Amino acid sequence: MAFETFPLPGQAGFPFNSFYDAVGGSGDLDELRAYFKQLREETGQRMIKVAFNSEGAPNKFWTAFAKRKFMNLSM
Repeated sequence: MAFETFPLPGQAGFPFNSFYDAVGGSGDLDELRAYFKQLREETGQRMIKVAFNSEGAPNKFWTAFAKRKFMNLSM
């Protein structure tokens, strides 16, 4: 999911447009996209360490939510 294209504040499809203003120039847009991409990558890497143990077996307390939808997405 970190490498998929995603809408930024001010673009159609961004879930929190009512809370954020539109991004100014194209340089700011590229910088914000890079920041969000880095945020998604880091979050994914940290969640993998929590959701799976060192042998690769899933942690039953964290993976119990894998079958439920979050933000209209299912894993």
